[in-house]
Formats: sequence, structure tokens, C-alpha cells
Amino acid sequence: EPFHPMLLLLLLFVATARCLPLKPIFDNERIELECHTSVAIAGGNITIELHSAWAPVGVERVVALAEARFFDGLPFFRAIPNFLIQFGIQLDAAKQRHWQQQGTIKDDPTQGMPFTEGIVSYAGYSKDSRSTHLFITLGEQRGLGSRPWEVAIGRVTRGMEVVHEIYKGYGDKVDQARLQRSDAAEYVEKNFPKMDKFEACEVRRSDPDADNGAALEALAHDAGSKFGKQSAVEEEAWEEGVAHSLSDSDAGEDALQAEEAEGDLSEGIEDLEAEEDLEEDELQDEEEEEEDNEPEDDLDEEGVAEEGPAENGAHVA
Repeated sequence: EPFHPMLLLLLLFVATARCLPLKPIFDNERIELECHTSVAIAGGNITIELHSAWAPVGVERVVALAEARFFDGLPFFRAIPNFLIQFGIQLDAAKQRHWQQQGTIKDDPTQGMPFTEGIVSYAGYSKDSRSTHLFITLGEQRGLGSRPWEVAIGRVTRGMEVVHEIYKGYGDKVDQARLQRSDAAEYVEKNFPKMDKFEACEVRRSDPDADNGAALEALAHDAGSKFGKQSAVEEEAWEEGVAHSLSDSDAGEDALQAEEAEGDLSEGIEDLEAEEDLEEDELQDEEEEEEDNEPEDDLDEEGVAEEGPAENGAHVA
């Protein structure tokens, strides 16, 4: 029998389809993290748009964290004016332990995204060290983006005024190791009562087939909804890289403060493999940090931190 034309077309279609590259994760979706915080302005709401094209591995982990309710009640434990807001240690011991057991993720190749206002990235301490620690930039941070874990995964598209109002009075004073102990909630309540936090976060997808897509779309378009869209003015300001830029009068002092803090952008915790050491006395912890930190001169004779990252994840500032 003669070769049927339709069969030939079918074979050509199959051959062509097999040559096409697979779509990356979330390629057909727009993913936003809609969060409500304890900040008492603008409803306390923040919208983070996640970009899988920038960092597919990093975005996948953030989505998993959000869907597991890891962000609910998550404190902003490190808030440094004109530098960053850091978070990622869950005061719920069971949740924190679960995600520590999941281990770290591989670094995403950098896409060259500049660390301007509202960029979201992981904090880390060495190659492939990203886990749950993230930060949001306050203003342009040209000193960030050179380390393998400093790769933008998204940006705040709504609510930067809320981010700027997160309480910063504690700066770097929080003992991050204490946040991972069973009495973490009591430690924060007693010593840092003004510390702000995420109240709750939801993943919003543009894919109509997603389980929560329809509900969140309705919520976002509800006139009384706590979520909404970024204004056109705010979007244009971010694109031009001038949103919330530092004023000329404060630039000198603010730049010095950011420079002092910049070198210490790390998770501020010991390696996951040494988690059990967190329960040892404070004197022994200090001695181990002085021995393990690279470079060795991160701490001077009086224990004062010098500039430079904590290579093993130990908090030295």
C-alpha cells in the first residue's frame, strides 16, 4: 500500500518534538509569594515575585518552604539599616529540624542580576551551602553578588515600604545559635520583644490548574483583600534602579555602616554536621569559632570581628 501522508506528518511531528529542549521547572507559571507581616503599615503585606529563570534550584526550595508553612511566624532576626533584612530560622523546633535534615541545595549559576532595591537571595557560607536563610536588600548593594550563593531568586514587587519599616533596632545582636534551641521563642520574647516577623505566606501561581490558583486570584482581586498589585510608579522606579535610594545627606554614614556589615553576610550558624555542638557552653563555642573560622584573623585578640565573610557559617559580627 502507498505510504499515507498523515502517517508521514505524524512521524515528522514526533521527531521534531523529541529534539525540543525540556521546559525548566515552573516555566509556564508566574510565581508570587504573598506575605503578611507584623509591620503595622500598609496592612503589613509584601509581595515577592520569584524568577525561576534566574535561579530554578533556589526558587524550587523557596516554593517548597512556603507550601510547608515554613515562613509562618518566621522572624526577621537580622535587620541592618541600608543593607538588608535577613530571615530563615524557624522558632518552631520541629520545622527547623525537618528542613535542616533536608540538607542544602546546589548553587544556581549567576545570571548577572544586580543587587538593587528589594532583591531576594539566599545567605550562605560556602559553595552549595544554601538552605533556608534568605535576605532582602535595602537599597543598591554593589558588594553583593560575587559569592556563589549570592544569586538573585526574585524581588519585592509590592510592599517595599513595609520592608523598610521592619524593626532594625537590634541589628546584629541576636544570637542565631540560640534561635535553633528549644527555648528559642522564650529567648526572643524576653530579649527582642520588638522583633518583626512574617505572620503567614501563600504561594500564588498564574497557572489555572494549580490547586490554590483560583482561590488566591480571587483573593488578590477582592476589593477588601490584603493582597494587591504593585503600582505602575513603583514598578517603573525599580526598573530604573532608583527606588528608595539613599539620600545625599545620609550617604556617607549609611555607606560606612553597610560596608561594616557587608563582609558578614552568612547564615550565622555552625555547619549542619556540627549541629549538636550548639548545646555546649558559650566559652567552648567561642573557642571553636576562633579555631574554625577562615580566614583565621576574622577575630582579633579582643574578639572584635574584622571585615570578611565567615567561611564556615559561624556568626562572627
